[in-house]
Amino acid sequence: AMLEKLMHNPKEANEKLGGGKIDTLFIKGYREFISLPSAKSAYRELFLSLGDPAKTPALFHCTTGKDRTGWGSAALLSLLDVPRDVVMQDFLKSNEYILPLYRKQIDAFAAAGGDSLIPLAIFGVKAEYLNASFDEMQKKYGSIENYFSEGLDIDEKQQKKIKEHFLGN
Repeated sequence: AMLEKLMHNPKEANEKLGGGKIDTLFIKGYREFISLPSAKSAYRELFLSLGDPAKTPALFHCTTGKDRTGWGSAALLSLLDVPRDVVMQDFLKSNEYILPLYRKQIDAFAAAGGDSLIPLAIFGVKAEYLNASFDEMQKKYGSIENYFSEGLDIDEKQQKKIKEHFLGN
């Protein structure tokens, strides 16, 4: 809500979010996907649902479909042993699909004197954002499997069920 309000006031947005401050906020948020109790609870529910054949196929999303959804997709793909560089390529493709939808808002914000990097950060994704989640996960849990078991309380048997559902092993 704060970001939406600031998008209508480019001068204030420049003060509060310019000079890289917006990136710092997003990096903090991506780290919190790993550590906040509410995030852990939501991701636990998501992954257990995705591992349940009765609840799939499924669609999951967030407000713009890139941040919380991005980490959820990246974590699932990582659990399925998709290489990190492929996960990152997939994540960064969000810019190809999402940014054109917001082109008018981005251009209007810049035309009104706003730093165009601010809406690009709000509506787009950057590798450093997702890397912050992976870094936090690695620091706290050491591996994606430990993140699932210790952070999300999804034990090895449940992880195996998720993998079997998607990979058929």
